[in-house]
Amino acid sequence: MEVLVSYYGISKLTIAKMAGVEENDIDRLLVNPPEKIEIEVKYKIAVTVMEGVSQTILNKQRLNNRKLLLSRINYHRRSEFTEKISHRRVRTFSWTG
Repeated sequence: MEVLVSYYGISKLTIAKMAGVEENDIDRLLVNPPEKIEIEVKYKIAVTVMEGVSQTILNKQRLNNRKLLLSRINYHRRSEFTEKISHRRVRTFSWTG
């Protein structure tokens, strides 16, 4: 949860609203050592945070897959372009020669 709050900039209030708990429950869970908190509240927060983390991982994988696909498409386009240019050169050399 600290990663979502500090690195991704998701506010504690947002996590609290998504989990259906109070913002002070989030604060109590983040203190070191964690204060006593009801098990239902811990469960709601844990489920919400894990869903957020898994969605972040899935989105990152989708982005990486998209980048890989685009790089392959660009490679094939470059290959086709190079092939067209090389054919033109051959015709040009054979025509003038």
